[in-house]
Amino acid sequence: VLPTLKIEASARTEKMLAQTRARVLEGDDLVMWSEAAVLVKGEQEEKELLQRVQSLVGRGVPTNGSFVGFTYVLETTPKNGGSVLFNKFVLVAPGGTVAWRYTKSHLVPFIEADFTSGTATIPVYDTKKFGRLGGAICMDMEFPYFMRNAGNADVDFFLQPSDTWASMGLWALRAESWRVAENGFGGFRCGSGGASTVVGPNYQTYYFRRTAFAEVFAAEVPRFSRAPTLSRSDKRGV
Repeated sequence: VLPTLKIEASARTEKMLAQTRARVLEGDDLVMWSEAAVLVKGEQEEKELLQRVQSLVGRGVPTNGSFVGFTYVLETTPKNGGSVLFNKFVLVAPGGTVAWRYTKSHLVPFIEADFTSGTATIPVYDTKKFGRLGGAICMDMEFPYFMRNAGNADVDFFLQPSDTWASMGLWALRAESWRVAENGFGGFRCGSGGASTVVGPNYQTYYFRRTAFAEVFAAEVPRFSRAPTLSRSDKRGV
């Protein structure tokens, strides 16, 4: 689900939630937002957004069990004034369980100069549908040593919300797809302003779409099995 930019922030959030609900009711196994899809001001708004996403996949909801990965920019105001920004990615499992809360750890120079980075730890979550999930945000995937942590954690399917611009979208897509193949897992990139794709552990492309904004798209992909690689740092490589 890709955001509509030229509307007021609260209206954008409402539209993203409505589009997500529609996909959940369609029975999608996974619904993803692209990077920094909405703006959240303060911890109370952050809590309310989480609760609303949880209500979409909570008990009693007519769904086969959807995971929802939603993204936002969190703006907080310290007591000493000013504002602090964080780039967030939260995954909610069927039933409303929070699988992870992740803050982008590799920030884009200049573009995200006002943001605060998170801990460089890749979140993982075990599922029956996808195997072991892992996730990070956009530029995080361009760092081989960081991504090797996902390979060494036996991740089966990696989730990446992204937001790019101009020719950067396809360049970043090619570079980050190598991180998937290097570590032997499948990867789903949900990207606005560039491209979205599903890449297999042997660098196969199962889905590719040039994406801008204000779109909702769906794809069917196989369940991936891990592939042996040369870059693993332990005995599980070849």
